Amino acid sequence: NISKPSQATQNALTVDSTNPSGASIPFGVVFCLDCSGPHRGLGVHIDFVRSIRMDSWTDDQIRRLKVGGNDKFAKYLRDNVTNDDADDKADKGKRRNPIRATYTNPIIQHYRKILDAAAKGDTPPPPPVPPTTSPTEDSQSTTAIRQTVQSEPTVLWTTVFPPCLRYQRSIVCATLQPLHGLVCGSIFLATFRAFPDRRAQLLLYSSGVAALVPVGFVVLAFVRSRYVVQHRPVAFKSAQNLLIQRIMCGRAMRKDGYDLFLPPPPSTPHDNEDEKDSKAPRNKMGLLFYPDALINHTAYAPAMAKLSDAGILVCIVSLEPTRLTIGTSIDEITKSALKIMYEVLATTGDYGVSEWAVGGHAAGGLTAINLAAAMTPGVSKVVLWGVGAKAHDTTSLRDSAVDVLVLNGTEDGVVQSVSEATKKQFRNILPKEGGGGGSSGRKGFTMYSNLDGGNHAGFAHYDPNLSTLNGIRTITLDEQQQTAVERTAKLVLG
Repeated sequence: NISKPSQATQNALTVDSTNPSGASIPFGVVFCLDCSGPHRGLGVHIDFVRSIRMDSWTDDQIRRLKVGGNDKFAKYLRDNVTNDDADDKADKGKRRNPIRATYTNPIIQHYRKILDAAAKGDTPPPPPVPPTTSPTEDSQSTTAIRQTVQSEPTVLWTTVFPPCLRYQRSIVCATLQPLHGLVCGSIFLATFRAFPDRRAQLLLYSSGVAALVPVGFVVLAFVRSRYVVQHRPVAFKSAQNLLIQRIMCGRAMRKDGYDLFLPPPPSTPHDNEDEKDSKAPRNKMGLLFYPDALINHTAYAPAMAKLSDAGILVCIVSLEPTRLTIGTSIDEITKSALKIMYEVLATTGDYGVSEWAVGGHAAGGLTAINLAAAMTPGVSKVVLWGVGAKAHDTTSLRDSAVDVLVLNGTEDGVVQSVSEATKKQFRNILPKEGGGGGSSGRKGFTMYSNLDGGNHAGFAHYDPNLSTLNGIRTITLDEQQQTAVERTAKLVLG
């Protein structure tokens, strides 16, 4: 049965709270209007909030409030939790961070199970096993996490020179291939006129060609290497702090070669009621995401965290120390991606990832395209943020069964700088817009989506002023990333 709590029930529930407005169903407490917002902001996987006087309630929800109560919860906190921040109500502007840390604490989550048993008339469950680490060890662990996340390693140009050289060689060869005959012919004609002797002609001709090309490669690779070292934006402190917080509460991990963002824990039977209201997706999708060239992958922590909140297990790949995939063969990239996927499946079996998507921002998006082509049918969906042109070595997905989302900001100067002919070439390597079907079976589709007011750098937390091509956002950073997350989750979970 669904109804509003009776006036008598309302009075009984709110006797120990001043001007109550909302109630936490999982924890059986009531609170004022100011606290309702932060509690709702935790997400229904952590807390589930109902308005006392406006929402409809089930009998089970009312029963949980009756067996719970603020006094009972406060006593449990005093007896089991030591957390000065949990009782600090002086600064409401800083309430959200400590409240999340409080309500994701395993000891406090155990209180939900106590109420479950009380509401059903069952025996209370045994208390959780206390942590084995001492306060000193916890402090050392926290310090180590902060140092790892906030570190910004110094990279020498000699470190990035080899991949830059390999990349420059491939791109120059691809770009200048039509001019190869003209260059070689010019050198041959010059040597023929200057040296009548046939052997001298051939010797100088071959020497000129052999010397001209390598020198050009080296010079261009050197220039690119210097640029790479000098243009490595640091992730904003807000992104670093969010990642640290997620790691501390068990919702993220920093691994060798990637950061892992975990979705809410798999649902248990007593959470079914919450799932029914929230329509929470099942935790079966994994997303392997590549950052843009030169960008610290920590800068993507806010967006990746939100994607994990939507029910997607997310791996954001680290490209340290070079922060480049140029000059790296697709075989190496595929091998690295498979290693990450196998490791994730081996260590997070409870999340049940059964299908993978790949994605990336700008240059990372092109890497995702090549990876999807190499791993199909192991990859079913591709997410591209801030991509408007293909590289010379980008593989075609035209006839694949992969579904693709291309999401670009309307103020993205990088995408806007691309010519229409180049954009057409890019579209031609992706599945047709709206899909195709066909006699050979299902074919994928591409969905092109404009993000109004978004720019190139707004998909992550880093300084957009390092390049004038980033464009100027007309919306906030959080608004751009929230929209990107919602549209990405719709494709990945759809």
